[in-house]
Amino acid sequence: MWEDTFPLRGKDGVYRWFLSKAEPMRNEAGRIVRWFGTNTNIDQQKRDEQQRTLLLRELDHRVKNLFAIVGGMITLSARSAATPQELAKAVQGRLGALASSHRLISPRESANREVNHGTTLAELVRSILAPFFDPAKSGADTRVVIDGPQVPIGGDAVTNLALILHELATNAAKYGAFSVASGQVRISWTVKKGRLALVWEERGGPKVAAAPKSEGFGSLLARRSIGGRLEGELAFDWKPKGLIVHLSAPTERLTP
Repeated sequence: MWEDTFPLRGKDGVYRWFLSKAEPMRNEAGRIVRWFGTNTNIDQQKRDEQQRTLLLRELDHRVKNLFAIVGGMITLSARSAATPQELAKAVQGRLGALASSHRLISPRESANREVNHGTTLAELVRSILAPFFDPAKSGADTRVVIDGPQVPIGGDAVTNLALILHELATNAAKYGAFSVASGQVRISWTVKKGRLALVWEERGGPKVAAAPKSEGFGSLLARRSIGGRLEGELAFDWKPKGLIVHLSAPTERLTP
């Protein structure tokens, strides 16, 4: 019995996978004189198997990265936390940001039955900053203003950007624009020559006397996130009216 799978090119020029099975027909002397068998189109089955293999590899990669991120997050949080309660609160907040990013990039089936593995920058910003949106306000009075073109992101970029946005929002809630009712944060971005340029600008918060004397954990984590896998840059400008953060990264690093 002979069995094999291989692609065959159809009359339309497209290659499709087939499963071939054949059994030898022998003469009285035992010699093979012909073969009898079947040729079955298994192209969809083969593509489904390849898709499952790809998803498993992606899941394995994603889980390993998450363990590495969580491990480093706990270690660095422990160094900066003054009490166990402060450590627990900090880690829970950062894990919440990771969970939000994971929900956005989890494979989900769309209306045309294609699997979607990514999200957009606007969707990610709204997800991370959802606790600070005030549904009773709109326009110029809203606490969060988002402005920028559609930018698809996926894979590790979602996780890294989620951590950066969460750290900026947490600091704004403690010391910046989100710490007062009149404060506002504007997140805007542009894409030029294959590079994303994002600006985080705080307004209406407490007056900034000067830049911090030392870099805190949040800033350190943000720099590592943007400068590592994303190969980007992060700059903090401590203006008296509020913090302005400039983030840039090549767009090719934002997609899987």
